Amino acid sequence: MLEMLEEFGESLPIPLLTYDEKGTVVYANPTFHEVAEKIVEGDVVGKNIFDFIHPEDKERAIAAVKKRLAGEKVEPYTLRLKDVGGGYRPYLIVGGIGHYMGKRLGITLTDVTKIEERKLMLLIINRALRHDVLNALTAAMAYLESGKEACKNCENSIFSRKPKRQ
Repeated sequence: MLEMLEEFGESLPIPLLTYDEKGTVVYANPTFHEVAEKIVEGDVVGKNIFDFIHPEDKERAIAAVKKRLAGEKVEPYTLRLKDVGGGYRPYLIVGGIGHYMGKRLGITLTDVTKIEERKLMLLIINRALRHDVLNALTAAMAYLESGKEACKNCENSIFSRKPKRQ
């Protein structure tokens, strides 16, 4: 059965990792090893997956594992995993339970660093555009207010006429 899992995992173009209830990695496919090069030096098999998780995200990861073990569905979520440089990178975690000689979990990881960088860039652009638009509106409102004040007593001013009712 383990050979079947390995054969299946070897052919997947997505990272696949299986680990036991304690978080010790039992199997990682070649695609996961490509991702793991950013996370850990050397082989990831035999190491504890929770050691790579950002301290602020660890509780959420443990809760997700417990839910999966209890047979509950866990929606995909993002975790920050330590990289070999000491920083953290965001990864999308998608998981499920696989059974072989006891419970094992299978998860896939997707590096979403570029997606997160683009989200941040869009947020910055949005704030800048919003700021520019609000500045233009503020200037327009000030111009209208000063025109209204200047033409209060002007006979042909649009500010001195009463609006027509329709």
